[in-house]
Order: sequence, then structure tokens, then C-alpha cells
Amino acid sequence: MSNANTAAAAVRQAEDEGLTLQPSGNATGYRCVQKECRKALAKPFSASVMRAGKEVRLGTFATAEEAALAYARTPEA
Repeated sequence: MSNANTAAAAVRQAEDEGLTLQPSGNATGYRCVQKECRKALAKPFSASVMRAGKEVRLGTFATAEEAALAYARTPEA
């Protein structure tokens, strides 16, 4: 599956679950999603949240939309 298809699938999944992918003014376009730009990675996007004053990483993802979906599924979203 291409990244465009994967991204579209993540957006559809969010809609199906009644979730909102939260936009942000950062480079990825989504809140709490970062992109590793220093090296070529199969999954360059990551999502994280702060819980009890500590950063909790939610994983790495092929697209920003997948990472945003992981964030949208957390209680912090």
C-alpha cells in the first residue's frame, strides 16, 4: 500500500471512529506528531503525549495521518 493510500485509510478510520485529526501549525500539520528528517526511514513520523510530566511515545508511523490517528485515540487528545 502506498503512503497516499495509507494516509487516506488513516483519515477514513478516524472518521469511522468519530475522531478528529487535530491540525497544528508544525511541519507535519498535526498536533503531537513529529517527523525525523535526518535520515531516510520507512516510518519517519512519530507521535507522543505528556503523561504525569513524562513524554510517552506512541510509536512510529509511515504517514503523518497514521501518527495523528494514534494521538487522536489517546485520552489527551
